[in-house]
Amino acid sequence: MAGDIIRGSAVKEVRKEHNGRQYAFPIGAKAEYVETDPQRRFVTDEERKKIAEFGEIAGEMDLLKEKLDRFLENYPEEGIDLSHDHDGRYYRIGWINDHDIVFKLNNAVRWQNSAYIQSNRPQELTLAASQEDEYKILYGIRDGSWAFAPNENGMLQLGTAEYGWAGVYSTGGFNSVSDKRLKTDLRRLDGYDVAGFIAELEVFFFRYRDGGDGTYCGLMAQDVERLAEKHGLPDDLSLVKRSPVCNDKGEVTDYRYAIDYQQLIGMALYVMQQKLL
Repeated sequence: MAGDIIRGSAVKEVRKEHNGRQYAFPIGAKAEYVETDPQRRFVTDEERKKIAEFGEIAGEMDLLKEKLDRFLENYPEEGIDLSHDHDGRYYRIGWINDHDIVFKLNNAVRWQNSAYIQSNRPQELTLAASQEDEYKILYGIRDGSWAFAPNENGMLQLGTAEYGWAGVYSTGGFNSVSDKRLKTDLRRLDGYDVAGFIAELEVFFFRYRDGGDGTYCGLMAQDVERLAEKHGLPDDLSLVKRSPVCNDKGEVTDYRYAIDYQQLIGMALYVMQQKLL
């Protein structure tokens, strides 16, 4: 390196000229730094090592620059490519735009258990816990409206009897699908003791053991189930639902009961109509 001072106590110097420049080399001293020529004819081992390291770094920088140039040719507006090479495989997860990670359509964030989040088209986001299409949740435009909906009709439920929501708020009311074209096996209630069933239902004030911050009013599901059987209502009536409670091994240890109050409303309306006729 030109201009560096030679350290050590030399008893004698050997001078050589190269390309019009003088080079001094001490004898009897350990030189830590010496002046070098462009052809590196006179280089210490330490300098030779530094030059080699610099060459490796410079080569790596050239490769990175080439990769960045190729990326910017394909994505001039998006920014910097985020790529990772692991075990010989090449993954491109997206790019950075205003400090956000941006993904192309159809690209997904995936987990080893097959769960993933993906967007296949504009204004649609898919959330899935497995590869089974019927259990996916879609958020976006569905049937001409913004919706948070299952991928297939009737396959998912919101909460369970064991893990219920603390409350549900809606400004548009609760809509139960009631299209006549979707129904079959229509039967009138005249042949069943619906009036006797409604008459025996007991309504209670109560508090929940877990959750809830006040007093509630309603029926006991086990009582409703017993009275439906007593008064001969259809055996497969889905008025009362029993949801299994499982342990960590997936074994059923208990059941939780729930009531579909909309069906009770329908039967109560029938009883009122009979009294008005």
